[in-house]
Amino acid sequence: MANIETSNPVYFRNVPVGCTCTIIYDIFEENGIEIPANIAGIMMSAILSDTLCFRSPTCTPRDVFVGKKLAEICGEDCEEFADQMFDAGADLTGRTADEVFNSDFKVFSRGNVRFGVGQGSFMTEASRKAAEALVGPYLEDGAKNNELPMVFYLFTDVKTQTSDMLYWGAAAEEIAAKAFNVTPEDGIAVLKGVVSRKKQVIPALMTTLQRMQEEQE
Repeated sequence: MANIETSNPVYFRNVPVGCTCTIIYDIFEENGIEIPANIAGIMMSAILSDTLCFRSPTCTPRDVFVGKKLAEICGEDCEEFADQMFDAGADLTGRTADEVFNSDFKVFSRGNVRFGVGQGSFMTEASRKAAEALVGPYLEDGAKNNELPMVFYLFTDVKTQTSDMLYWGAAAEEIAAKAFNVTPEDGIAVLKGVVSRKKQVIPALMTTLQRMQEEQE
């Protein structure tokens, strides 16, 4: 939690699970409150999204248990619902490159270096490739709009658990190659087994940037 100072005690719950809705389910149970079907559906959707239908390394057994319990309440099948949900999210009809780019994009920093990492998740190769074709040429504009020297964008295939990382910036290709021990081709680094930005991508980029900074000093 780092160093946090507050004027008064603060109540919070910190549980290492893959989705906040897993914690919310526990709070419902603790208070003996029955979860309505429509709310259960929303909570299930959040868990399936955050854990990539239980495939993400951030997913815990508790997430799986709660997700399936919520599916029973709302009368859905997790796999079938996840397929439909991710397909709907991958639909690019009427969407601009800027909209898709910013749908899940976050800024990070290491020392005096700032960079951005975005991610989109897809169930089919066709939808993933379409998103890459739309967003790829926009990476430079996305970086400049956020005043960043480099950006990385993950296009994740949920079923094969592989991500295509596209990037922009003077040192971006070198950083991607060193961080994931791969050889990018045509501006794409193929990251097999990498699906979690938080657990697999950011730590690798941070470590690589720190090492490169130390080498320059």
